[in-house]
Amino acid sequence: MATGLNRSLLGTLTLLALLIGNPVHAYTPGSVFSDALPQDQQGPPLVVVPAGRYLLGDHSGRGNHNERPLTPIEISRPFSIGRYEVSFTDWQHYAEATSTAMPDNEGWGLSAQRPVIHVSWHQALAYSQWLSKVTGQRYRLPTEAEWEYAA
Repeated sequence: MATGLNRSLLGTLTLLALLIGNPVHAYTPGSVFSDALPQDQQGPPLVVVPAGRYLLGDHSGRGNHNERPLTPIEISRPFSIGRYEVSFTDWQHYAEATSTAMPDNEGWGLSAQRPVIHVSWHQALAYSQWLSKVTGQRYRLPTEAEWEYAA
């Protein structure tokens, strides 16, 4: 499920920012925070997800063959993940800092809340690497298990 999401991003950069490291332990599960960016800007809001267990896969019996059988998954430590999809505004901070062209918005215009679209997996990876560099924290794309657990 998220593996396909990470490859195609379904045209939208969904739940991109995943932070793992010491700052997570300073927040309780459900806490929302964001890291500071240069020029007094804020990074995307992140939410702390607690450690836990769940069954990965299709619970309805109507999913694809690769979603069965259900697989027990243990998330051994808390992590943080983007609370919302990465917006065009979030992406614009990256684009301006790296002299990267903004992706096509299909005429919808830029919006503080509208999710960025037309971003490849490689571009999403570059965005997460940029966040790591400018915040000093560790950002990466979520694994399938992390994404499904958070969702």
